[in-house]
Formats: sequence, C-alpha cells, structure tokens
Amino acid sequence: MAVLSEDPAVSLAKFVVEVRFENLDPAVVQMAKHSILDTLAISIAGSSQSGVRESIEVMRDLGGEPDATVWLFGNRLPVDRAAFANGPMARALDMGDVHEEGGHVGEYILPSLLAAAELKKKRGALVSGKEFLTAYVAGAEALSRIGLACRAITSGTTERKNPQMGTFGAVIAVAKILEFDLPKTQNALGIAYSAMGSFDSQMYHDGTLMQRVHHGFVCADAITAALLAERGVTGPTNIFTGQGNLFQLFYPQFRDIRRITEGLGVFWEFAAGNMIKPYMCCKCFHSSMYALDLLIRENSINPEDIGEIRAVVPPMAYFTNANYSPKTMVDRQMSAPWSIAHIALHGELFLDSYAGQDSPEIIGMMPKIEFDFDEAQSMWSGKVSVRANDRSYERQADYCIGHPKNPIDWHWLQGKLAACCRHSAVPFSGERQARLLAAAQSIEKLRDCCELIDLMTPTSS
Repeated sequence: MAVLSEDPAVSLAKFVVEVRFENLDPAVVQMAKHSILDTLAISIAGSSQSGVRESIEVMRDLGGEPDATVWLFGNRLPVDRAAFANGPMARALDMGDVHEEGGHVGEYILPSLLAAAELKKKRGALVSGKEFLTAYVAGAEALSRIGLACRAITSGTTERKNPQMGTFGAVIAVAKILEFDLPKTQNALGIAYSAMGSFDSQMYHDGTLMQRVHHGFVCADAITAALLAERGVTGPTNIFTGQGNLFQLFYPQFRDIRRITEGLGVFWEFAAGNMIKPYMCCKCFHSSMYALDLLIRENSINPEDIGEIRAVVPPMAYFTNANYSPKTMVDRQMSAPWSIAHIALHGELFLDSYAGQDSPEIIGMMPKIEFDFDEAQSMWSGKVSVRANDRSYERQADYCIGHPKNPIDWHWLQGKLAACCRHSAVPFSGERQARLLAAAQSIEKLRDCCELIDLMTPTSS
C-alpha cells in the first residue's frame, strides 16, 4: 500500500473549507434536498414515539441558554441540547435515508446542522439556503466516503458493530456552517473522532429505546466538538492513519483509504449511493421486501395461499435480524421475518403496522419465511421465491425503490410526508405540509435556512 503524504482527514478538512454551492453537482443538490425533506418528514411522525418526549424533558430540565429550537414542540434549549432532543425524533421510525456504506445520513446531520444554524443566527449572521445545502452535502459526502473506505455496512454488520459514520458527517456539516478555517475544521473532526460512541449494536439486539436515543448523543457531540475546536481545543489529526486510527480500532478486516479522497469534490459518492427508505424497518432487508411485494402484485397471489417464502440474502443482512418472536416495537423494526411477513400480507410497513399485538396472520406467516445465504448476493438487491397453490414464483429486484438507480421523486416524498404528518405529536396542517414541501424543493432560494425550523414548529405560529 502506498504511503500517504498526509492523513485523509486533512484532505477532507480542506475540501470542507473550500467547497462552495457553485461546485456542487445538480444530482448531489437534489439528493440533499430529498434527504432533508425525508428527515423532516420522519421527524414529524417520530415526535409521537416513545423515548422522544422523555429525551426532550431531560434536555429541558438541564436548563441553559435558549439557543435553538426543539422541532414540533417549540422548546428553546442550548444548542447541543436542542440537537440532542431532535436526534431521537429523527431516528424513532427507523425510516431515514441510508448510504450504502456510510449508514444513516439525515438522522445525524440535520439535527446538528439546524441547531448550529440557529446558534449562528443568534450570533447575528443568517445561514442562506445555499450555505445550508453546501454544509449538508459536505457532511453527507464525508460520511459516505469514510463508510466506503471501511465498508462500514458490509463489514461492520458482520462484526456486529453499529455501522454508522454519522459522527463524521454531523461535525463536518457544523464546521462548514460555522465557517471554520482549516485548523478548526481539522480539530473539530479529530475531537469528534475521540468522542465517537455509536458502535454499540446491543441496543438493537435487545430491542431497547437506545436504538432511538443514541442519536441524541451523536448529534450533541457534533455540536460540542465544533464549539471546543472554535475555542482552540485541539484534536487528533491522523485519525485514519495513526496508531489509534479508525480502521485499526474498529474495522481491522478492511480498509481502502483511497476511497476517502479519490475524486473528492468531483464525483459525489453521496448522490451515487444514498437510499430513501420506503419501509419503516431496518434497511438490510428492504430489497427482499420490495421484490416480494412486486412478485405478489404481479402474480395476483392471495397471501392466504402462500406456503413458503424464501429470500436470498448475504449473511450480513441476516445475522442481527433473525428474530421470529419479536417482543417490542424496536424488535419488530429489526426483525426480518416480521417485516417480510407484514409485506406479504399487507404490501406496506408504516406506523399503523405496529399498533397493538401481532395478528394471527402475522404469527402464522413468519414460520413460512426461510433465508438462503449467498455471499455473492448484493445487500441492496432482492431475490425471493414464493410457493403458493403448488406453484413456484421467483422475482429479482436489482434496486429497491428509493435507490439512486430506482429513484423516488417529489410526488413520492409528498406522500411520505403526508403519512408522517398523520402521526405528529402536534397538529400539522395540510397547508403547512405544502409550505414545507415547497421550501425543501427550493432551499437554495431561502434567505434564512431557519425558515425550515419555523415550518417544523406549528406551536410557534
């Protein structure tokens, strides 16, 4: 392996400092807009979920300066605590966008970034829509590239880690929006690395609310790391090549450091690999669910006639999700058999699907689902077979809806937004939905990106 002249963290920091809205490819701007609206939509529905209000109450009770807003509810909290409060709201549905290797994107970046924008406004400077989009893309691009360099999803899940690069994405976005120079950006990135704590996967295995609340820590840590760097606190620079680097400590089985910087600012990995979720469950089995739904619809199969469902999956898509008897809502969100059974019976999976106890139909369908392991099977393509009425059916879906190669559009996102608003903790009118959609479609025209926060806070007007 060639010796690098400098740690890729330095190159990333230079990119963050230098990138401008005019440098962004239209495709990555569009992906960022979709990601932002998608995250705001799922946060609206997330506001009514367990663990969210409790997180807000704890942050409120800690007190402090009213720097930034808690979405939907309108509380004003210190900037890091507002980011903490909004993090679980964005995470609760497990329906946020996911990069193929970087993991979740908007759930981490947006709570931190909007809180930082409010802090900057309090200091007397507005963040324009173009500046906001540029910071968002910078964070999402860094997150995506670091994930690709260590294969955070495909190797991390195999090693039973929580494969998330959100810490990097969030802190880089905040550093950009606060207009840090190169040394401050490097230090913010290094401090955030020192504070990383998002690798725990046991919260998923045990079906706990930390699956949601842990996002609060990541979002708050990004703010804290940036503010420390702003005051002159230094952080490690060689976080990808030093003795205690990311790969050495967390991803020893795979490293391709060139993926962090190769084509940086020219080819946009975020746009190429970011996926919008159609189903409210772990992304690892969305492709199987999508292929199954297509198969059933195309062949007019009556779910009552199904005798067997077989899904071909890579081993890493299965190991955490083979739960045939989920007990909690989080268990169900992480259960491949439960989620696939629900698609077979109903063709969709959203909040209404989790209401009450499991039906006899769901309980009866799960044992019919089997998994075949194939190392060559892509995580993001689906291959299923169904036996019904003594006939066998097969379906391959190369890309689930929401993948860049099977993209959604604004109309699709509008439908997701409307569905989410029906589950808001506070009334969210159709008129406000329309204004939020319009704002997301033309973020670059906003004089003040905090207009998004105003639209997300019905209690404020």
